[in-house]
Amino acid sequence: MNELLENRFRTPGNAERQSRLETRARRFLEAQNQQLYRRTDRALVGLMILQWLFAIGLAWVLTPTTWDGDRAAWSPHWVSAVGLGAWLVALPLYLGWKHAGEPLTRHSLAIAQMLWASLLIHITGGRIETHFHVFGSLAFLSVYRDWRVLLTASAVVIADHGMRSVMNPESVYGESAFAFWRTLEHAGWIVFEDVFLMWSCVSKTAQVRMCARQHAELEESHAIILEEVRSQTEQLRYSESEARRFALAADAATKAKTAFLANMSHEIRTPMTAIVGFAELLVEDGDITRAPQTRIEAISTIRRNGEHLLNVINDILDVSKIEADQLSVESLPCDLYRLLADVQSTLQSRTAEKGLELRLDFAGLLPRQIQTDPTRLRQILLNVIGNAIKFTSQGGVRVLVHLNPTPRGELVFDVIDSGIGMTREQQERIFQPFGQADDSMSRRFGGTGLGLVISRRLAQLLGGDLLLVSSIPEVGTTMRIVVATGDLSGTELIVMSSLELGYVGSSLDLPAEIRADRLAGCRVLLAEDHAENQRLIEYVARKAGAEVTTVSNGRLAVEAALAQGVAGAPYDVILMDMQMPVMDGYDATATLRAEGYSGSILALTASAMSGDRDRCLNVGCNDYVRKPIDRQLMVEAIHRQWRPTPSEVLVEAAPS
Repeated sequence: MNELLENRFRTPGNAERQSRLETRARRFLEAQNQQLYRRTDRALVGLMILQWLFAIGLAWVLTPTTWDGDRAAWSPHWVSAVGLGAWLVALPLYLGWKHAGEPLTRHSLAIAQMLWASLLIHITGGRIETHFHVFGSLAFLSVYRDWRVLLTASAVVIADHGMRSVMNPESVYGESAFAFWRTLEHAGWIVFEDVFLMWSCVSKTAQVRMCARQHAELEESHAIILEEVRSQTEQLRYSESEARRFALAADAATKAKTAFLANMSHEIRTPMTAIVGFAELLVEDGDITRAPQTRIEAISTIRRNGEHLLNVINDILDVSKIEADQLSVESLPCDLYRLLADVQSTLQSRTAEKGLELRLDFAGLLPRQIQTDPTRLRQILLNVIGNAIKFTSQGGVRVLVHLNPTPRGELVFDVIDSGIGMTREQQERIFQPFGQADDSMSRRFGGTGLGLVISRRLAQLLGGDLLLVSSIPEVGTTMRIVVATGDLSGTELIVMSSLELGYVGSSLDLPAEIRADRLAGCRVLLAEDHAENQRLIEYVARKAGAEVTTVSNGRLAVEAALAQGVAGAPYDVILMDMQMPVMDGYDATATLRAEGYSGSILALTASAMSGDRDRCLNVGCNDYVRKPIDRQLMVEAIHRQWRPTPSEVLVEAAPS
């Protein structure tokens, strides 16, 4: 570890950093010292001025004058205090003002200060108390933290004491007799103090140098942190820019996908209107009971595959809504027994074709009515039970319904089949979009792999979940659907009888009959650009008794509606296709409303994306019917707009 650390410190990058730290520390130390030197220089200059004034006052008090006969003369002590003191102050004052902080100034001040000590000793006649001024001055000079200044000051005072002890010992020691040992003793005490003061200067300098090093490292760390912060800030700005770019790209991709799905929905649903609609007309044309079996099977095939294609596009649109978090559910009263009977009836042909048994069993008491979204619950049951039927070739499918007595209330549907089952690896893929158990399943059984994904999300929106309970290859699979029931207080709990559906043979469901007088007397303007759909909708409306006028685009619809209004014979209802050439239904409706047209406009569209209904209503449509049309729903929607009753409300056509 130590060798590794040594190698790291020897690396060129680390050596460069060490050199940079040393340079920074040295600059900081020099700046600190320079500040100290200037401050101490000025303090000593001020001290010398005070010492000069003190010396003058002291000389005046002690020996202001001397007398010689009948005349008086100025005392040499007073003259020395004024004259010599002025000379001692002048140079330090100049240097301290003009050259503060320089080495010459420090040493000059040290010399002047020690000479001041000697002058004060001289003025007081060598009093021993005044000698303390020497030691105090040395202590003051140690503030510089420069031992060389102490050497200069000590040399000056020792030389001064030595010379004056020979020439005038009374001015130093207060005695006229020369005593060499006293000079040595004074010099010894000065050296003794210098040793400790110099050691203090070196120690303090080392501490300051260490602080300078730490300060340099701190500044270096601060610089590194600032650089890292700057780098991270730049990276963050770049990331934010990239995030905005990706968000814009994702938004553009979402809009493109939405536009593609909307266009695909329209392009598929528009011809499917004719395919499914004319297949139903084939059933009505003549006595279907006398038709050959091949004709019945052909019509059944057309209808079944048309409905399958619609289910595929509906599933894709639902997945798109799930990804955009726009899938929503309602909370309405739902007759449970009637809903299950409808699901069983819908699956009748599929079980009949495969010769399977579909059985619905009820365990314990069940509520007659629950609070949920019946359309979405029906979709979940059809997906899950239909999935079980698809992967079961013999035996059957059993649906066990029971109430889970939790505080919020849960209804549980266990869908148990005797189908092919799944391995553990296959089970991990079934709730992934477009992911069936494996690719061979899609080839053998068909399907998009979206049903369970959509069903799970819908079950979660209904307050429950869709779970895989168990699956054993070649034995079967059990799926569990859980939905919240809503508040059951006051709801009747009953014992429901089992519903069983066995093999009933091939059959063809007949479309619901439409009363021939339901729209008798109603004048309808149909704006539709698709020729086959024109013929189909005209046929259905006229069969219900309506009088139909057809145009092929929105501009013609606006002209016809306004012209009939001016003529005093307005149309009762306008069936407005929302996507047409020249002028689409949105612009046509907005134009009519802007012109003051107040008649009923019924939107007719193959679009099925989230918000399409609101868009139709926002431009001025009164109601909304989705393609492929449900003939009964379309006739009833026209009737509501033509002859509304207080109990009738606007409804949206149920999805196919």
